[in-house]
Amino acid sequence: MDIRPLLLVAAGGAIGAVLRHQITLTLPMESHWATMGINLLGALLLGILAGGLHSGGVISDDLLLFLGTGLLGAFTTMSTFSLDLATLFDADRFGAIGIHLIATGVLGPVLAFVGWRLTSIAL
Repeated sequence: MDIRPLLLVAAGGAIGAVLRHQITLTLPMESHWATMGINLLGALLLGILAGGLHSGGVISDDLLLFLGTGLLGAFTTMSTFSLDLATLFDADRFGAIGIHLIATGVLGPVLAFVGWRLTSIAL
């Protein structure tokens, strides 16, 4: 078994988790906007990395593992998003639930596609 990919993902994941933690210390978690912003930024960056840069041969498979799977995988989280929605539901904040579902479920993939296309065109 080649341990190199595991080490790349683990190192990237450690950095992504620390970055996420720092953002959540800066922005109040009870606002729930930090999670949405992090997930949208992560979607755009992953689209850029995987779509344009990796497909265009600008970054290697190893760098995609480190930055994409590791760093961005730990930086963005579905579990925190799900918890945010549960707490919003518990607080009867249905408008905020709608915003988060649409932004994360629709805008996130759109941003990933935009990042992919922008870097594909530029290369």
